[in-house]
Amino acid sequence: MRRLVGIFPTLFCIVSASFFIVRLAPGGPFDQEQALPPQIRANLDRLYGLDQPLGVQYWHYLAGLVHGANADAGGANSSRTSPKSR
Repeated sequence: MRRLVGIFPTLFCIVSASFFIVRLAPGGPFDQEQALPPQIRANLDRLYGLDQPLGVQYWHYLAGLVHGANADAGGANSSRTSPKSR
C-alpha cells in the first residue's frame, strides 16, 4: 500500500520535470530556418497558449493530463474526414 501511495508524488515530479525541461529549453516549436511573420507567430502562440505565463501553461498542462486532453494521439487529424468517407 505504501508503494502505491508513493507512485503519485513520483509521477508528479516526473511530469513536472518534463514540462519545465521542455518549456525552458532554448528554441521553440515554431523556430525553423525560415522566420514566420510576427502576426502568424503571435496567432500560433495564442492558439497553443504559449503567450500565457509559464505558471498558467503548467496549470493547463496538469489539468489536461487529469482530463486526458494531452494524450493527443493524432488529435490534429480528428476533425478531418477519413479517406474512406471521401
